[in-house]
Amino acid sequence: SIVWFFLVWDFAFPSRADMELQIEALPDWEVPKGCFIGVRLGDALKQRRFDKTSANYYFPVPDSKKKAKIDLYKHVGTCCVPVDPDFRTSDEVHVACADPAFGQVKLRVTSQAAQLNQEQEAKRREAFEKETKETAVNYLAAHGIEQRLAESIRTLLKMQPEDPIEFLCQQLKAGGPTRQQVKKKVPPPPCSVVEPPTSWQKVSSFDLKGLSGKDCCEAERVLSKALIDLQGRYMPLPSSHSWPLMPGGMAASDSQKLQADGLLFEASDPAGRGVFLSSTEDVAAWICAGRHVQILVKPGSTSDEVASKVQTLRQSLETSAKQHGYALVE
Repeated sequence: SIVWFFLVWDFAFPSRADMELQIEALPDWEVPKGCFIGVRLGDALKQRRFDKTSANYYFPVPDSKKKAKIDLYKHVGTCCVPVDPDFRTSDEVHVACADPAFGQVKLRVTSQAAQLNQEQEAKRREAFEKETKETAVNYLAAHGIEQRLAESIRTLLKMQPEDPIEFLCQQLKAGGPTRQQVKKKVPPPPCSVVEPPTSWQKVSSFDLKGLSGKDCCEAERVLSKALIDLQGRYMPLPSSHSWPLMPGGMAASDSQKLQADGLLFEASDPAGRGVFLSSTEDVAAWICAGRHVQILVKPGSTSDEVASKVQTLRQSLETSAKQHGYALVE
């Protein structure tokens, strides 16, 4: 498993005697999304992403009345507000924006000196840690980072390549967007697939439910996780760059052998397509040659051993599909 460590900046943890400034976005005066707010009081500068309607900033208590400078980034504008350690103050301020597109931003700034006991300080620290952790976890989940890293590391440990860094880079780049993020603005051109004349017998064909025939790279990513654990080899079509373990596709010698055996199909777009051949060369599988998976057996292979291999192949593919949120359908 992967353990994530979250760094918490020193601005979050005030001393027991501190000056608290609370900044709120007034109704109908929202802070532009993705901005940071920085506050400078004396020599201390605190800043954080302003993703909610309010945020608290903590400073050492100043010796006398001072002005706190507030900066709103993407640098939108600047304003100043008085801060008095002897009184609780609340001011509404206008931030004059340099970019006319933003107009003016209006803020309410409330400041007060606070004496925190140990319990109050612990609660504040706990609340901030929880907020920081949730933000980080949500970001990682939205982009599928943890799952993709875990899968890449598992594959790395299985294959143990000479250059692990380059291998991980290829794995991560080949992963593409997560399933939830796949958005096709322009439909890709249709891919033509030509199956070769073959004496091999098709014994099973199925697809990944939820994927179309055009989602070959995703189907290959899911299915190849199972194929590398089986006794045999998965070989992507020549010139395919979608499988990081064999960038550029299968070798010319493999291509010639599969073609001679009647197992090499052709595709106008080779990405996400390939052939699996068992080590005993009596069971094969076409990946994304019309159907997502087509299992074939060598002519005359009718023994119980071959039938067991076919069953093992299908079960492995089905297990991998379920682990990635898919199901096999005939």
